[in-house]
Amino acid sequence: MALVAFLLLALLPCTAHASSRFPWLFGYNGTGCLRIPSIPFVGYCGIPYELSNFQGLYECPNECSMGRPKTLEDVKALVRDHSSVKAVGAGLSWNAEQFCPEALPNSIGIAMTELTNLRPLFTEDPSDWDTGSPEFPIQVDKENLLVTVDAGVPLRTLLNFLAYPAFLLSKDTPYSELPQYEPGYFLKGVSQIMDVTVGGGVATSTHGSSQKHSTLSSQVVAIDVILANGTEKHFTKEDNPHLFKALQVNVGQLGIVTRLTFEIVPQPVIKRTRTSLTAYESIAKLTDLANAWKNGKAQGKSLQEVMAENGYKDFIVLWFMALDDKEPNTWYLELEEDPTSSTVPLSATEEVLLQKLLNELHDFNGAATAKEPEDRKQVETAAVPQNCLLGYGAKLFSEIFRSVVSGGLDSITAPALIGYPTLRPEWLAIWALVGRTKEYEVCVPLEEIGEAMDEMLEFFEEYKPEAKYGFRTPTGFRLADEEDAYLASGNGGPRICMEIDDFSSLNTDSPNWQVKSFFPDDTSLPESSFHSVELYIEVPRGVKTAKGVRLNNIVSIMLKHNGRLHWGKAGMDEFGRCFRGAEQWGKAWCDFGCAVQELDPEPRKFQSSSPIWEWHAKKGARAVSDFQDCCTADGFSPLCTCDPGPRPVTCTFEAEEAEARRDFRIEL
Repeated sequence: MALVAFLLLALLPCTAHASSRFPWLFGYNGTGCLRIPSIPFVGYCGIPYELSNFQGLYECPNECSMGRPKTLEDVKALVRDHSSVKAVGAGLSWNAEQFCPEALPNSIGIAMTELTNLRPLFTEDPSDWDTGSPEFPIQVDKENLLVTVDAGVPLRTLLNFLAYPAFLLSKDTPYSELPQYEPGYFLKGVSQIMDVTVGGGVATSTHGSSQKHSTLSSQVVAIDVILANGTEKHFTKEDNPHLFKALQVNVGQLGIVTRLTFEIVPQPVIKRTRTSLTAYESIAKLTDLANAWKNGKAQGKSLQEVMAENGYKDFIVLWFMALDDKEPNTWYLELEEDPTSSTVPLSATEEVLLQKLLNELHDFNGAATAKEPEDRKQVETAAVPQNCLLGYGAKLFSEIFRSVVSGGLDSITAPALIGYPTLRPEWLAIWALVGRTKEYEVCVPLEEIGEAMDEMLEFFEEYKPEAKYGFRTPTGFRLADEEDAYLASGNGGPRICMEIDDFSSLNTDSPNWQVKSFFPDDTSLPESSFHSVELYIEVPRGVKTAKGVRLNNIVSIMLKHNGRLHWGKAGMDEFGRCFRGAEQWGKAWCDFGCAVQELDPEPRKFQSSSPIWEWHAKKGARAVSDFQDCCTADGFSPLCTCDPGPRPVTCTFEAEEAEARRDFRIEL
């Protein structure tokens, strides 16, 4: 019933015709874009027809061409023939400035899902896949526990293929009765959104489900890249540690990634335990861990040692509503590998769930049957329509969504494909289709998360009548350990990453802090309050908290505590106009700059439309005129200092004021 209610709400106003919201219900037979396996019925999407995200939003300029190569030789030719080039995947992005090539007449976005050897993944039943062919885009090395995969392969497809390869032989046969059954393999950690392409997930440091194994980027052991001159090169950590650490989180700035090799493990059994807690109780757990980490770090202990000593397992916190003294509005999910067996018998319920997940491999075939454009022009595709109701009733939407996902996130002991909490296909479909959305993710140093949450609680306490309206979809907290990759979220130390969805601003064309009510004469909220706290909480001008800091929104609180925005998600256009990389990343920022100088020197073929990619250095007090002078074969020279440089051109007086109002750190 909850799912039906959610879909009915999605069909209500902001669109003139219901058919424009769910075209598949009305016989839609459009472009069929659909390189996202979970939602093959969607009539929106963009790629591979239009350079936009999966909802048809965040479009690139029309001057940019859309490349649909069939072979790697085609990719190389496109790179050689264009002055500005970016690889694109499934379009699960809210950061057009990193996603789009520069707006030049000779610029192009290359859809890496369109290679001929990948087409069967989208158009054929898995039982017809020629998995023995050397051209098949997923190659498993069981002896060395490695998998090499083409960059355009969806992560969900890769994991299903690894976890239960025997299932590819037949459809609707119970997995327990499949001939030559084997438990299969798995990545060490997985992303919550499994419909990203593996190339896109690695490029943006997409987090995993395991603190120990951190992001997808940390699990890569080899990367193949087409460089600016159109040649392809193979990189490993052993052969070139410096360039490899840059390529692990490359943000599309270094070349076109074509293949990646990951470490794999025999598919483990995961014990997932869900505990319902109040927001205060979950925040207390995060704060206690932060304090334990501070003490352990001072003693030279690793994060894993600190967690074990203090009884912490891998965990995820899902926060459904902003704050409540008594109601358990958060789920605390503990995750641990069960070492007893990799083939633990499943209950009848678990078996049905696994069968449902595996059937997806067969059910999303045939999506890419539309006629392909003959040229490289972008083809306009429909965007997901606005849904005005998402400007209201945050608590109602939260309760409905919690009801929808509850059964799939309860306590369970099952193979990793089920045990790890990920965004299930039907949940992604709801999330993608109910209305326009954008997602923010900010990663805060673990040692500072306690102070950040205290500041947030202090704010909620002061505006508790408004705070009760809550988040429409759960805000998630995940822990990632320290990573070596230069631009990884965990570079420099472990971090807590907070994800927040904004369903209000894009559906109402109003900032998420404005007062909204079902009734114009509603006086239930004080005049100075603001309706939604799912993303922004605006404090009236002149109001100060006890600490004397005006807090305008949740994202700013996290940024204020040395938070880093996710490379593929929203926020840089709002919070990053005064961004200077050396302030956030230190020497690692300039290490990455040296990799750019080597792999994509001027005139920068893989430069995105974002203005942030600048590097500056000093020797002593003297500015270095040529940044290249501070680069060595091992990265940024220790004889130089990585300098923030001048304010970006986007950091205007108005931007400075806006940033200051959001408590973003800038020098005034």
